[in-house]
Amino acid sequence: MDMKITNNFENKLLNRKEIEFQVIYSGKTPTKEELKVMLCKTLNLSPSTTVIVNVSQVYGMMQSEGLAHSYANEDDMSIEPKHFAKRDAKKAKSEGAAEEKKDQAPKAEATKG
Repeated sequence: MDMKITNNFENKLLNRKEIEFQVIYSGKTPTKEELKVMLCKTLNLSPSTTVIVNVSQVYGMMQSEGLAHSYANEDDMSIEPKHFAKRDAKKAKSEGAAEEKKDQAPKAEATKG
């Protein structure tokens, strides 16, 4: 997967960076969470203050274009729509529950034998 930053604009009024990017990939389309991790590593941003606003796939190509907002601190993130924060929290909770089930499954099998 190859990420290219096409525009990195600092919006001083809202105290955030507005980042436009392109991703070229092979195989399945990357999730927003995978793109967020990759973007944060590329630009050295904090994942807790970065939001992927939009991702769209280019028709007929294995390429996606997206927009992300990165804030200086969590207080500035209050202007983002509430469903972005809920979506991220919901994914984190479901991933935590899935990992918990994985941890419990081998223990249950071990006690049967």
